[in-house]
Amino acid sequence: MVNLNDYLKLNSNAIVDFVERKYVPDEMSQESTFEGLAAILQGMFVHRHGSEEGKRDQAHNVLAMVIIYSMWCGWLSQAKANRGGYPLEWVDSFKKLIVDAFEIGQKYSNDQP
Repeated sequence: MVNLNDYLKLNSNAIVDFVERKYVPDEMSQESTFEGLAAILQGMFVHRHGSEEGKRDQAHNVLAMVIIYSMWCGWLSQAKANRGGYPLEWVDSFKKLIVDAFEIGQKYSNDQP
């Protein structure tokens, strides 16, 4: 069985390049849920921290998408565990995978600034 962390580390370049090319599907960015969350993130990070551009950028859009999908994964895994469809320990495993992927991305920035 392939270790996911090893896979992410070995494929960091391909994953980062993929997101750089097409990071948020058009159909998602046109949804009010996505736009509302991205606007909140813009207010938190752009306006509060005095960005020179003063506008939302790719990082805010991707963060909005990741928050939406992470929340969905939290809900889905817990709901399935509550119904007996998943072992309870899978819920924390899903969460750990999300955190691990973030940390691998942080470390990858040392190789690819």
